[in-house]
Amino acid sequence: MSFLTCGLLLVLVSLIHSEAAVAQVTDSVGNSPATNSVPKLTTTTETPSSTTTETPSTITTERSDVVRERLFNEKFSYLLAIPKLVYVGSSEKLCLLLKKRSGILEFRVSLLFSNGSDYWQSGVRQLDGTKDCFLMKLPDSELDNRQVLVTVRIQLRRHGHQDLNEDGYEVTKSKLVSLQAQKVRQTFIQTDKPIYKPGQIVRFRALTLNDELKTVNQAFDLVVIESVSRQRINEWKNVATQDGLIDLEHELPDEPQLGVYTIKAWRGNELAQQTFRVDEFVLPRFEVSINGPSYLLISDTEINVSICGSYTHGQPVLGNLQANVTAKNRFYYWRRPIQKELDPSELTFSLSNVDGCGVIKVNLTTLTLDYSQFSRLEVNAIFTEIATGETIRKQETFGQLARSPLNLSFFTDRYYKPGLPFFGRISVTAPDQSPREGENVEISCVSLNVTIKVTSGSDGFAKFVIPAEKIPATFSQSASLSCTI
Repeated sequence: MSFLTCGLLLVLVSLIHSEAAVAQVTDSVGNSPATNSVPKLTTTTETPSSTTTETPSTITTERSDVVRERLFNEKFSYLLAIPKLVYVGSSEKLCLLLKKRSGILEFRVSLLFSNGSDYWQSGVRQLDGTKDCFLMKLPDSELDNRQVLVTVRIQLRRHGHQDLNEDGYEVTKSKLVSLQAQKVRQTFIQTDKPIYKPGQIVRFRALTLNDELKTVNQAFDLVVIESVSRQRINEWKNVATQDGLIDLEHELPDEPQLGVYTIKAWRGNELAQQTFRVDEFVLPRFEVSINGPSYLLISDTEINVSICGSYTHGQPVLGNLQANVTAKNRFYYWRRPIQKELDPSELTFSLSNVDGCGVIKVNLTTLTLDYSQFSRLEVNAIFTEIATGETIRKQETFGQLARSPLNLSFFTDRYYKPGLPFFGRISVTAPDQSPREGENVEISCVSLNVTIKVTSGSDGFAKFVIPAEKIPATFSQSASLSCTI
């Protein structure tokens, strides 16, 4: 208890001394009996570590700067236009615009780092008109795709004017802008073909685009071609671009390493690369195609699959054909799809002396087609040319087992406006989503005792209209219209 009492007494004593101190300061500033002079006024700011005093001379300097700027603004009205975001290594355009001018204006623009050091400065320039635009060249800097703030400072003075600040100008203004790492650009390398034979010439070109999809007219420092074993087999240094593009070529030896080769192009730290293959190949003399239905109906018992062989110039191939058909199923185990066969047996077909195309009839009843588990029907074909014995293999799949040959969908407005006809459309499509033309559709609206018959057009839509007189006035706002197809 005594401790708390002492604490309260100390507070009271300190308050009494504070009031006395205030009274003493008031008396000294007012009618002090000791002296009739007013003491010199100083403004003091105290911090825990230091004390700073602002003297009348400092205030006078600040006021003179304000007056100097006000007098300058009476003669000149200016605007400095500079991008809010600038990129290192680029040239940015700056413009000083004058709306009001009286005489010749001298100015300087500087770009400063956060530590105050000059990053770039234009030097003293004179403006005798109303506009001066110039380029600010930003040196290269590694920012690692970062963005930093830098200061743009503009200093202005009237030509021949003597009343200047400590910088030698009448007005000094600063503004923060963002400095960004180099703009993103992409280099593309393209070869005239993906596969080359020994002894052929590899022709390739490279093009660089910036973020505005404009070409970059800057030379490539180094372009090389590496073999399969990563050995450098050709190189070009300081390759100049023409309209942003370079065209180079390399002749392959008669007995090169077979495999994948790599083209690499450097510009500074940027690397772009492209691959091509060297192989001893012979283009196939003919090709094989398999054509079948895009969907299967669960009610189908047989489908036709056409297998054709044709030369590259379009003529049919005379040959022998072998094919097998398998139904694939999809089982789900712990949500991971596992492909399995519905029936371990395969339907096998063999046709001889096929002149271009052969048709196989697939009996679906011999395959177990489960609507809930069926995945696809797989056809593997081997076509052998009789004249040369050349063989080409081909595989094709047919999917989607459907229950119905048609899919019908309503397209109508959600709300009905009383006294007006009701318009709508019905989409008629096949299971593969292709539109069906010429399908007859009957619409029955039981609540209105209305039956409408329409036919789908070439776009697969059947349009219908319920006349206003068919909709009774007693049809309430809360009632719904139910129609069936």
